[in-house]
Amino acid sequence: ALSSVKGMIGHTINAAGSLELATTLMAMRDGYRPRTRNLIDREPIGNIDCLGNEGSKSSVDHAIKMSVAFGGHLAAVAIQKSSLENQRAAE
Repeated sequence: ALSSVKGMIGHTINAAGSLELATTLMAMRDGYRPRTRNLIDREPIGNIDCLGNEGSKSSVDHAIKMSVAFGGHLAAVAIQKSSLENQRAAE
């Protein structure tokens, strides 16, 4: 699933990456994929589920959080839920 929270938090300059990473971690913890505000008319992109104005309850075991900044700076963080966390959720 593909989602963006920037439309909900605004442009917080240097704090944007941290807030988006925190949101990603909470999505993994809570099993809720956040919506993309104001995404109404979605074009199909292969098998990618672009989350529009509705979020969805679903397990999130892996995530990639990307930030693109002024001057062409790009950072990406790949996150995987620990096997201990998955074991707790199964119990």
